[in-house]
Amino acid sequence: MPSPKLQRRCVLPLLASFGYAAARPSPAADALALFSYHLKPPFVLDERARTGLYPELLPLLARHLGRPLTLSYLPRLRLLELLAHQRLPGAVLGVSPLWFEPSPILRWTPPLLEDADLLVSRRTLPIAAAQLVGRRLALPRGYRVPSLQDDLRAGRIAVSEPDTEPSALAMLLYGRVDAALLTLRTLQALLRDRPDWRAQLHVDAEPVGRYELGILVPPALEGEHGAFSMAVRRLRRDPAYPALLRTHLGPEVDEARFIQNLR
Repeated sequence: MPSPKLQRRCVLPLLASFGYAAARPSPAADALALFSYHLKPPFVLDERARTGLYPELLPLLARHLGRPLTLSYLPRLRLLELLAHQRLPGAVLGVSPLWFEPSPILRWTPPLLEDADLLVSRRTLPIAAAQLVGRRLALPRGYRVPSLQDDLRAGRIAVSEPDTEPSALAMLLYGRVDAALLTLRTLQALLRDRPDWRAQLHVDAEPVGRYELGILVPPALEGEHGAFSMAVRRLRRDPAYPALLRTHLGPEVDEARFIQNLR
């Protein structure tokens, strides 16, 4: 496992406030519910969770699980509240243990996908992480970079906090910041749709964080943890899975190759 200094600990504390009802499970009696709070490319592109990588992944995962699955978008804070009160009636798709407080009641599958936090700058002014002091950085709201926290807290890096990664990239392209933090998979999806941006961008050779995206299995589905884990292992061996990734991420799914071509 990489050093904690290179991991984005976007830790999401389990909230203790009240006010939300439990999310509704699927009307199909034998269907298992999955939730995602990632409303961003390539994962989930609309609030009805009908388009994106995860909706298209669902039939493949269901086939290897041997059970029908449903997918719903659930805002992060509501999801955390339901988890805190053990009222979440489904599993959470595409999340990392690094983003949650450690808990003995939460179970995790093997990773579906690896992701990373990248420092992106303009090709005309390439910037490495060690050169950020005195620079302007677009850091999407809620993201944390432990290796930069001291400089950020001391104000040695001027930070803007856009709501989304596409907004952070737009700020960089328009020259409003000197660098932006974007996740590998989101940047791949954005550049798949806008290949003309590639000539304008530079990616630092070493990601500032790496993490694995798996399935969080809450207490309500504890008995399904083994089945979910086996389904993920089978999915990773299915030739249809890398083909699906290329559809959403472009041909350079491999991290090293993608970064090398943006330097």
